[in-house]
This record gives sequence, C-alpha cells and structure tokens, in this order.
Amino acid sequence: MNEKTDTAEEKPIDMHVHIVGNGTGGTGCRMRLTGWHRPLASFMLRHIGLPSSALSGDLDQLYVNRLLELVRTSSLGQIVILAHEEVRDENGRVIEGVGSEWRLDKAGR
Repeated sequence: MNEKTDTAEEKPIDMHVHIVGNGTGGTGCRMRLTGWHRPLASFMLRHIGLPSSALSGDLDQLYVNRLLELVRTSSLGQIVILAHEEVRDENGRVIEGVGSEWRLDKAGR
C-alpha cells in the first residue's frame, strides 16, 4: 500500500531561488544597477543563458521563462521563490544605498 512512486514530493526542494526583473511585465520589480552591479548583472544573466540585453528588455518574462525551463529540466520537485528586498534598520526604515541591486517593490506583492 505504501508503494514508492516518483512524485514531486519525493524530489528535492530548492528552498532558495531568487526572482528578478526590471518591471517591464508590471511585476513591481525594479533594479538599482550602479557601479560594478551592472557588469555583474550582465554576467549573471549570461551565466543562466540570457543575453545581457535583457537588462533593458522584457527581463521579467525572459527570466521567468528561463527559470521555468531550468527547473523543469532539473532533478528538483519544487522551488521556493524569494525576492531581494530593501534592507531595513531595526525600526523598519529603508537603509538607502545598501542591499542588492534587484528589488521587489511593495506594489508588486
């Protein structure tokens, strides 16, 4: 009765997958690419098989499509998607100029 089958529940879950975007899809994502963050972002996109031109294109949809393709062709059963958000102090105020280059606006939640 407890026969083992190859279901998503038995496959590993990646608990730390980030979603990024530039807001072109109305997602509420935004980027702060200053200094060395711009070439790093281009490198990261190329590393997952997207052109660096996606930074100024429809990054939202391109990234989601590529992420889906990578997950569906992997050994993973599920993923947990996280967003980079603004760094806040102990009182909940945004600390300007720190944190990652990718952000998810509150409006996009």
